[in-house]
Amino acid sequence: MQDGYRIAGVIQRTVRELVSVLSSQCPRSSPKAVWDRWLPHILMKSLYMLWVHKLVGLAPLDSRYHLATKQMAEFLLAPKWRAWGFPDMRGVMGAGTIKKKAPVTELASTCVAVSTRVERNRKAMMLDLGEEEEDSDDDPDEFFDDTENDDISDVDEDDLDGDDLAEWSGEE
Repeated sequence: MQDGYRIAGVIQRTVRELVSVLSSQCPRSSPKAVWDRWLPHILMKSLYMLWVHKLVGLAPLDSRYHLATKQMAEFLLAPKWRAWGFPDMRGVMGAGTIKKKAPVTELASTCVAVSTRVERNRKAMMLDLGEEEEDSDDDPDEFFDDTENDDISDVDEDDLDGDDLAEWSGEE
């Protein structure tokens, strides 16, 4: 459990620093509001996926909604990103050469993809609500971001016995 909290802390600190470095680098072709809104989310998801890839050799989930790529891994090879404990990305997805510039075009298109998905999900949910139940536009977008459900198995935890749960959680 402590490792999970440590990893989350490392990723949060790294995302904050990345956002401060990248916030002014929005490509002209991408809407600045979408960049500002979704860049931290994309970076956080990307860092988790790259860390998982480092540990197990693959990055799960639908890659349209995060940027776990060789270019991103090479950008993260710079020693400054390891200052807070982020692992060395050498070898992850073939990364070997330090890139000084972040893949901002790819980050921007990923932000647009997430924004489009969230808006689509919002519209789909509003169709299911009666007029008196409709939520206001002030609700946070995170509620409608369902990317964490990509590639999740249809197995309910109720279908698993205690041994299976212990094996998956690492508590044997």
